[in-house]
Amino acid sequence: MNVVPLKKWSGSAQIALSGGRQVNGALSGSFNADADPDSVLKFAGTNVDRGSSATFSFTTVQGVEELQTVRGRILGQRVQF
Repeated sequence: MNVVPLKKWSGSAQIALSGGRQVNGALSGSFNADADPDSVLKFAGTNVDRGSSATFSFTTVQGVEELQTVRGRILGQRVQF
């Protein structure tokens, strides 16, 4: 993911699974420099991938956004990091 830290954003995304399958979805999120984590992105599956969803949280370390947590369900499988 390439993310530009603005206040709010939206767009589309693909999650590539290890088997080569891609899950299509929409992204929405927010950025708040005063919060921890400072960025939260929500993924919602679209079309045939509807029902898949995940939340990604990021924190800024030395000016670089680093992934902190991932939680959700992708194709019926629980994802937690």
